[in-house]
Amino acid sequence: MKLKFFDKYYGDVGEKSYLQDINKDNLYIGDVVNVKCKNMPDFLSVIVKDGDDTFVMGIRTVDISTSKDFKVYKEKSYASMEAGDEVHNVKYVDDTEDTQKEEKNQRKKDLSPDKALKALIGMLVIADILGIGEDSDDNELEHD
Repeated sequence: MKLKFFDKYYGDVGEKSYLQDINKDNLYIGDVVNVKCKNMPDFLSVIVKDGDDTFVMGIRTVDISTSKDFKVYKEKSYASMEAGDEVHNVKYVDDTEDTQKEEKNQRKKDLSPDKALKALIGMLVIADILGIGEDSDDNELEHD
């Protein structure tokens, strides 16, 4: 089984990741986690993989092993999920020839440096507005 978010695939369900939750439980691709946030409502998400990068969908740039603002708890094992299940808009889909072709085509589309920079700037602005980060008060962005 694979994970799909809109038109992009995010790893093979059951593959081991290097991530652990707050209780030091190992996390696998497809595990459902409860994300507790300092300045936002809690939400359910999924452990996903993009290339060599393994992360919690929705908080990709957060290092969950050191974050003081986000705490991640394993809610449900990947083994209990079935094709057709969906969590936080991430769908569990059967691994068929069609999905393998789609995933191969997806890898051919590279993220341009311009799009990556715009996304990073957007995330930094949101983090500043929400007050996320140890030194966010010392480095506030100017708002009009």
